[in-house]
Amino acid sequence: MPQLLFRVAGLTRSRSRRRWRRALRPSRAAAVGTAVSAWAWLVIGGMVVYGVGSLVPDMATALFGKPLRHAEIGGTDFYANVLYVVRDDSTSMQGTEQQLETQIETLERSGMKVDQITVNGFGVKEARDDNLLHAIEESLLAKPKPDAIYAFSDFIRLDGEGQVLAYWASDDAGWTELERLLETHRVRLYLGTVRDEPVSRLEKIARKSGGGLVDMKPPNTETP
Repeated sequence: MPQLLFRVAGLTRSRSRRRWRRALRPSRAAAVGTAVSAWAWLVIGGMVVYGVGSLVPDMATALFGKPLRHAEIGGTDFYANVLYVVRDDSTSMQGTEQQLETQIETLERSGMKVDQITVNGFGVKEARDDNLLHAIEESLLAKPKPDAIYAFSDFIRLDGEGQVLAYWASDDAGWTELERLLETHRVRLYLGTVRDEPVSRLEKIARKSGGGLVDMKPPNTETP
């Protein structure tokens, strides 16, 4: 009888240990659920980082690629490693060379590589090869490709008779192409003026690209 009791007691303890182990061991469904939850949090975290990075200049680049250099000109933040200056070379720009040179020195001190292209005017029209659109197309073919473009001008687009100068002419096809180029190549467009305001559509495109406007007009300058 004692032997039988011993066997029954031993069997009971063995079954209790198995139940205890099963209770401690996570089920397959629970394990799968935990793994899915972990991946879900990773995905959500990545989306948050990417979303914030797209709102805060250079954060996404700093996390996933080479950080962009930063410089400030006239209260406007520039972000780029390679920047192309498109300079208005018309006669009305005489006397502004030193002003632009000072700005370029500021950009270069930040570590940016700066190159220049000159044009006669800042029209946005595909049919011409002496305007802003053509200069931007040319800069995007360069090696290394720019992260940003700085268009520097007095933005005087009318002749003595009040007519738009040929190399300042723009059309809808040109505006559409400019937006496409900036978006496709992820290039910021900055505008710098020493006299007149840029046309509103150009300024809007620049800000949409992540760039902005540098207003260097003298305080007493009046736009006609």
